[in-house]
Amino acid sequence: MIYRLLWSVVFLGLWSPWVVGFSVQYGQPSQCDDFQVSWKGGQAPFSLALIPLYGTPRNISIPSSSYSGSSGSYSMPLPFAENSQMMALMYDATGVPSGALSQVMTVGKTSGGQSCNTTDPHPYFFYSWPDGQSPVQCSPFQFFDYPNASLPVTLTILAAGEDPQFVQPDASATNFTWTVNMPAGTSVVFMMTDAQDHQGGASGLQIIQPSSDFSCVVYPSDSSSSTSSATSPHSPANTGDVSIDEQSRLPVGTMAGIAVGGAVCALLAAGVAFCICRRRRRRQRKRRSEGADVFDLKDQPMTNMGFHSPKDYQRIEPFTQLPTSESYSASPDFNPYAQSGSPLPTKNREYPPSHSSPTPTLSSSSRRGESSSSNPGSARVVVHQDYADVLPPEEEELVELPPAYRDDRRPIPGLQPQPGASTRPAGKRR
Repeated sequence: MIYRLLWSVVFLGLWSPWVVGFSVQYGQPSQCDDFQVSWKGGQAPFSLALIPLYGTPRNISIPSSSYSGSSGSYSMPLPFAENSQMMALMYDATGVPSGALSQVMTVGKTSGGQSCNTTDPHPYFFYSWPDGQSPVQCSPFQFFDYPNASLPVTLTILAAGEDPQFVQPDASATNFTWTVNMPAGTSVVFMMTDAQDHQGGASGLQIIQPSSDFSCVVYPSDSSSSTSSATSPHSPANTGDVSIDEQSRLPVGTMAGIAVGGAVCALLAAGVAFCICRRRRRRQRKRRSEGADVFDLKDQPMTNMGFHSPKDYQRIEPFTQLPTSESYSASPDFNPYAQSGSPLPTKNREYPPSHSSPTPTLSSSSRRGESSSSNPGSARVVVHQDYADVLPPEEEELVELPPAYRDDRRPIPGLQPQPGASTRPAGKRR
């Protein structure tokens, strides 16, 4: 359910601007020929302004028969002379829709031989700005000298291919200034009307000059028309068929929809990544739990596990046999280096040495049997020593002489006499 809702939000965010937006197409202007205009979007009623540079704009109301709902088309003979420059602007019930202003277009030669009145009707009033001056970026630009206008006046600033700006001074102001908030290089046309909707005329193209101040610059972002290059009024350019959709920037609604859709997509991607990481962690934990038994050393210390500390063992000296129950109880260990009459005591040692309990002894085989039966899994360690490690320290040189046998020695009891040996009793040698 959540995923369906999110996808619905994305769809509406991306497509709603195109549904409620405004788009317009202007045909190629030619002297006295029908000038075509078609549009989609906006709110009725609609009107059209044809603005000749250095001339008087014409406002034309579009009849309701030319549109149905928010879409329509209209054509009328163009009353402008060949090689003159013009702009076109659409109005609807809300004012000027975004993207309704055309580029600067050059009027071409008539194609059908029609004739019409191309004489300019002259504006109702005039207005002025400082002679020889051009607007400078982020600098005040003054307008004055419009005594015949009905106050208040409205200044319309037409940036070629951008949405127009409107400046309306106080009702009693006979002059005012406009802070040039457009970037340098922008081509603009000034158009002024008074309170009675009388025309004050349109200027020619004015190019905004650069400056080091950028604090007031507002870069156009809500227009669906592109900024035109600076066009000299003395060098007309043939613009051909002008399409505001094709030569436009994205309107505000479209940009907002794209931004919302992008944000929602980013959230979806983050959610999917989180779910994948969480599932991967669960799988890793499951594999670890299945692959090995986990025990807690805190609850079960190593001293109680019975495998790290082997129990009783016996250290075997060199050249001795492993102790058994019979040998332990019958006779002490044999050491070839021990002196006669002093048997070597049996050595027993715990590994590793423990200071908490006395050293165990192997005094009987029953003790070993009990230990073996009680700890069937314990290890038994035998430590071997090198032969040289058990030699007594060499204090003086020993000379070993061969045995000397006397002729009169007595025979060894239990030993059979060798054939030919003398059996006479031993006595003193004479």
